[in-house]
Amino acid sequence: MEGQALLQRPTEEDKRDPDRLSQTHIEQVTMNQPFRELARFFELVHYLHFVPQLVREPDRVSARSRDPYGSDFLEQVASAPAKTRTARLKRILGTLQVAVPQLSAIELCRDV
Repeated sequence: MEGQALLQRPTEEDKRDPDRLSQTHIEQVTMNQPFRELARFFELVHYLHFVPQLVREPDRVSARSRDPYGSDFLEQVASAPAKTRTARLKRILGTLQVAVPQLSAIELCRDV
C-alpha cells in the first residue's frame, strides 16, 4: 500500500460543490469513516511551538495548562511519573543531539 493513493481529490462531487474542498477528507465526519482511526490518532498529537523566553520565565504569561508555547512544559515533564519522565527526557535528549552532538545527558532539577 506504500506509495499508493487511497483517495484522489477533487472528486466529481467536490467539483460540483467547491466548498467541500475547505476541509480535508479526514476532517469531514460524514466522509472520514475509512480514515477514522487515522483521524483519532491525529487528535492525540500535541504540537508545541517553544518560545525559549517563556520556558525560562513562565511568569511572563498567565498560567495556562498545556500551553502551546511551552510556558508549562517543564512543569508537565516534572509532574509526570518517574518512568514516563525518564522516557520523555531520553527522547528529548535524542532529538537535541541531532543539533548538539556533544550533548551527552540532560536532567530535570527543581530549584529549592
